[in-house]
Amino acid sequence: MLEGIKQWAFMLVITAVVGGIANSFVISESGSMKKYVKFACSAVALMIMIMPIKEIFKEMPDLFSFYNINAPAEPENYEYYDYTENINQINNLTMTKTIELLKIRINDIVYEKTGIKPGYVYIYIRQNDNPDISIEKVILDMPENIDDSKNNKIEEVKLYLKQLFNCEVDIVDKTGEINE
Repeated sequence: MLEGIKQWAFMLVITAVVGGIANSFVISESGSMKKYVKFACSAVALMIMIMPIKEIFKEMPDLFSFYNINAPAEPENYEYYDYTENINQINNLTMTKTIELLKIRINDIVYEKTGIKPGYVYIYIRQNDNPDISIEKVILDMPENIDDSKNNKIEEVKLYLKQLFNCEVDIVDKTGEINE
């Protein structure tokens, strides 16, 4: 480690000396050639300064590579792990989060269009073997009685949700009656 630092410092000093000598030998009246020589010497010095950083990252594992070319071949006594349980857990977590986000979105839609926050949103989802899901039914539990003034807005929301999710939508008011 100490030897590497010594070599790096020595290379940096040598680069500075060579750059200074090159800069002093350039004879140009306009000064544009001196600018190019200064730029070249600065670029070389910068590269030498950055070399230790490159070496640090070279020793780290290849974190950002999706396929490690230097990876050893699969050993013959390799045991295969059954990932189906993990995949099922991930699917369940994904389904739960999707339902939560849908409930929040439906709550916002209903509140935006009617001014009433639903008490609860029930979402019935069917998941096929593939990752596709389909919403079977949405039930909105409204905390207030739906009077005639809000009934039109509720019907608009119901039609909007039917079109949006392509599913059956029921609205239950405070009395427990389904608003058809």
